[in-house]
Amino acid sequence: MNSKEFIENLQSIRSNSGKMAFLRGMFMENSSYQRQALVLLAIMNVPVSEIDIAIPYMATAYAFAVLKGETGCSFPIALKKATAENPFDKRFDRMLSCSNVNALVKQHLPNVISVLKSKNIGINYDTFLNDLINWKSIKNKWIEEYYC
Repeated sequence: MNSKEFIENLQSIRSNSGKMAFLRGMFMENSSYQRQALVLLAIMNVPVSEIDIAIPYMATAYAFAVLKGETGCSFPIALKKATAENPFDKRFDRMLSCSNVNALVKQHLPNVISVLKSKNIGINYDTFLNDLINWKSIKNKWIEEYYC
């Protein structure tokens, strides 16, 4: 599945508050929300049984639901905007130190998305998904965008 198709699928359920609630519960371990969110992703042709492939889609769906589909800039720039008054440098550096996208998503993403939500800052979901899919090769891009 390509990223644009996946984002279009998310946009098609944006007005369904129940489905969006399931996606917001994506990382509530062993919950009915998580199970329903995984079913939704499977319907969208995400291979949920292959976690290394599914995790970028899971994270993007979670961010989409929490941020209510508000669009914006790249993730590092959104984070920089959200934390301009109180720099987030140490946490951002810890995010970049994650060796794989699974660790990044599970250890950092829910809290960081909450920061963006508190500041009403959206992200470009297509770019975000592609960045997560290519996590090991985009770290320098994120560094440039955040620190420059």
